Parts: sequence; structure tokens; C-alpha cells
Amino acid sequence: DLRDIARGLLRYLDTTRVSFWSEIQLCNFLANFHAEETAELLATNRLSVLPPAIAPRTDVSNIGTDQKLRCLCIASGKFWHKGVPDTIAAVDRLAASGVPIILTIVGADIAEDWQAFIQSRVHLKFYTKLSRDDLDSVMRNHDVLVFPSHHDTYGWVLLEAKSFGLPAVVTDFYNRPEIVSHEIDGLLVRDPFANPF
Repeated sequence: DLRDIARGLLRYLDTTRVSFWSEIQLCNFLANFHAEETAELLATNRLSVLPPAIAPRTDVSNIGTDQKLRCLCIASGKFWHKGVPDTIAAVDRLAASGVPIILTIVGADIAEDWQAFIQSRVHLKFYTKLSRDDLDSVMRNHDVLVFPSHHDTYGWVLLEAKSFGLPAVVTDFYNRPEIVSHEIDGLLVRDPFANPF
């Protein structure tokens, strides 16, 4: 009901411009819309989200300095909802087929059996917690962020990755198409659940 009311309000207001940082609560609410729900409003210019400035956090990118594709997956919580098992399985299959790839996972609630599996593979690395400086260093030394979440409405980590020049592979729902431009600064992958809620 709230989603219908919000869409109706936006139609009633006609053209609406939202300052991203000063109206963060409204933006977070709008981010809960499925991408298809906001598409009409954005296409007709009835809604315009002013994006935050993404200040570069590194002068020189380390992307492509290794002979391996260095992937990063950050899931501070909700291991299953963020698609981490899917990412592990995909990278494990690629490595088994001879693709030179590594995956670094940063996460807080990864089950012990998954941790044991990760530790059994040389192409998988795992950190439960990193300081801000260590996380910055990890971002600087990877080639791509993998964010196949089925859950997050926004995904702040996408903006962090952009600040380090990292392209992102993301699922294509909620407002992710508004953050990542397909084949420009990442890849949008069709989410298998379309909208899990």
C-alpha cells in the first residue's frame, strides 16, 4: 500500500527533484522500489535522483596488474541474500576449468561449512572483518566488484567501488541500474528471482 501511495504522490507532484544526501530517508524508501517500478517515473522525468559525488580515492588504479582476474565480494551480513554462495560456486567452476581467477570475500556471517570450503580452495580468500584502511587496500588491489545481491535495495559498496575505479558485476533490480551503467562501468546481470519480495 505504501508503495502505491508513494507512486501516486510522485505522479501528483509531477516533477520532483531529490537531493540525495539531504533527503536520504526518502531516497532509501524509493530504493525499495523494483527497477521496473521506478523506470516509468525516471523515463518521464517525474523523478530525478541527484547522485552523490563520487570522489576518487586512489590516484593510480591497480586494475589489470596481475595475470589473474581478481574479484571482490563484500557481504557484511546476510550471506545468502547477498548472493555470496552463487559467487563462490561460479568462481570455483571457472577456476576448475582453468580460468586464472581469484575471489576475495569479506563477510561477517558466513557459515562454518562454507568457511571450510573456502579455506580448501587456493583461489578463494576470506576475511571476517577488515579495518577501513585494510578494506581500502583490498579494493585498490582487485579488478572487479561482484555484487549479486538478491536483497539490498541500494548497496553502498557500489559507490565505494566506484571511488576506487572498480567496475561492478551486479544484479539488475532495485535501483542498481541507476548506479551501474551496463558495459560502461560494470555489467548488469538478470536476477534469477526478478523481485524476491
